[in-house]
Amino acid sequence: MWCVRLQQEALVNNPTFTQNAPAVYLVGAGPGDASLLTIRAAYLLKHASCVIYDYLVSDEIVGMCNAHAECIFVGKKGFTQHVTQDEINALLLKKARQAQDAAAEMCGSADAAARGSAAAEASNTSTASRSLEHVPNYAHEQARGFVSHSISTGESEPALHYAFEHAQRPYVVRLKGGDPYIFGRGGEEALVLHQHGIAFEVVPGITSGIAALMYAGIPATHRGIATSVTFVTGNEDPNKQQSTTNWQALARLITSGSSVVLYMGVKNLPHIQRSLAAYGVAGTTPCAAVMWGTCAQQKSCVTTLEQAFDVMQRKGIGAPCIIVIGGVAALHKQLNWFEKRPLFGKTVLITRTRTHSSHIRCALQEAGARVLEVPALRVVPPTNTAALHEAVARLASYDWVVFTSANGVHACFGALRGLRDEVYRLSGEATGEATAEVHRDARSLPGEAPREATGEAFRDTHSLTGEVTGEARCAVRCDARAFGTAKVAVIGSATAETLQSYGIVPDCMPQAFVAESLVEALQAAGVRHTSKVLILRAEEARDTLVEGLRALGAQVDVVSAYRSEKCTEQLKQVLSSGVSIDACTFASSSAVKATVDALGAHAQAFFSQVDAFSIGPITTRTMLAHDITPAAEARIYNADGLVDALCAYYSHHKTP
Repeated sequence: MWCVRLQQEALVNNPTFTQNAPAVYLVGAGPGDASLLTIRAAYLLKHASCVIYDYLVSDEIVGMCNAHAECIFVGKKGFTQHVTQDEINALLLKKARQAQDAAAEMCGSADAAARGSAAAEASNTSTASRSLEHVPNYAHEQARGFVSHSISTGESEPALHYAFEHAQRPYVVRLKGGDPYIFGRGGEEALVLHQHGIAFEVVPGITSGIAALMYAGIPATHRGIATSVTFVTGNEDPNKQQSTTNWQALARLITSGSSVVLYMGVKNLPHIQRSLAAYGVAGTTPCAAVMWGTCAQQKSCVTTLEQAFDVMQRKGIGAPCIIVIGGVAALHKQLNWFEKRPLFGKTVLITRTRTHSSHIRCALQEAGARVLEVPALRVVPPTNTAALHEAVARLASYDWVVFTSANGVHACFGALRGLRDEVYRLSGEATGEATAEVHRDARSLPGEAPREATGEAFRDTHSLTGEVTGEARCAVRCDARAFGTAKVAVIGSATAETLQSYGIVPDCMPQAFVAESLVEALQAAGVRHTSKVLILRAEEARDTLVEGLRALGAQVDVVSAYRSEKCTEQLKQVLSSGVSIDACTFASSSAVKATVDALGAHAQAFFSQVDAFSIGPITTRTMLAHDITPAAEARIYNADGLVDALCAYYSHHKTP
């Protein structure tokens, strides 16, 4: 069944191994905003073995690439020194052939794997190790997981066939800003691939000539103003003896009410102005320029054709830039929506762990901010993992399980998955009628074993070897059923949402997301001297919750589910790079300490120029202890509350 399920997933998700399957995908990365990337493009990036990308592809989009992919930058910028097109073509051919060779090798690996399996059984050698000898290095990680599982489930041979036949096919993504075929030289690269017999596919992208204007409140066409639009490259060498652009025809279009959109026209704008004026285009014709269109650092201006170059220089608008000439430019003032977002023009540093910063990053970007995601911490397993495994194996024996963060939830279910081969031994016949409360979540599903009303039906036994005789055996479930009838409490809404993603709706969550409030909420929920409580928390945490529950007489077990480890190298690089930062967010006391450590002696100077924002009172207390005065503290102690605090603050502290 395991192989059948994975095969069904493979049919939906994985590019297949066929002789004529594309070795190269020419993919449009869109205008800059990563959220405008197509679904097809995102999927191809996730699974590509090699990505060759240009200057205008954002770091966020490059970050979507397969972690094991070879990413090669071949960016070109105007007339500056860069990788030539001939060099790019040669590189593309080289990587395409490598992908073809690797795919051909993988096509035959299933039979080799089967032979390895048979030889291993005959010689009493490890099936997995023998089989993996036949797999290319880049496929090892994926295949190893399949083979390991197949051995544990007794489905060795069919799983081995599946593992090697359906491992991800190697291919190259040629990632280009905007659309590959609109001033992206994608057509030239496709012809080179065709001439060398290499199969390819083209994935369109949103071109900046449309998107950048739209983000500046300028439609390319508009009823009564412009009934057509023409795209033109402005990147001609002004020293050429003869221009290949028909300026007379373009002038005729502009004067008759068409929009003309210039790509790469900043450097040659004076030449363009003169050429159009020579053929009768009035200097008062509306003209607009948009730099870094769709990105948080977007700049725009609306002026006239004769003043455009001077205004752009004065406002610091340069490449990459889209210029539009025509009446539609005048609509900017009424339709400009993007630049009115509450955090537009602000650069915000996020110091939260990467696994939990995605929500706040998206919320800040939606508010218009440019986000620098540089975590000061990373989440790692606790020092004593055995204690965590032991605790999660006995979840059903507790009356309450308390999670203080989303990290703890993930750690708990990760430990459950690791214990799937553990066994409980029932310590005798359950007497009396077991009572169980009705839960409106996955815990209402039937479990694998009965549980007494006192919660003591299971003894703490973890026997992986040896015969269990005369007693029922029950494998630990790696899902919500492991909790039995235990109730679950959380401190914050983010933790509650994470818990719900695993099928459990929390029974208790305080209105204020702090430990003191949770103690009060648990007391109101019925925690007393007979209650058994398990707290899964960070290794370094306050004891307020523990002390409060023990004061109520509860029997409290405290287990470290994870620990936070400083990772300040990247943070130091960003802070020393000179990039202008307007705001810094802190979602924990640990992040405050790590950031201060990274800044060292420069901490005071940094925070005298950067607005610092706190997620709640505990974090604020730590900030003040390090001489950091918060610009604002979230009213609701979660990521959304933190973003709201920034929006409210800057709505009253606008930059002139």
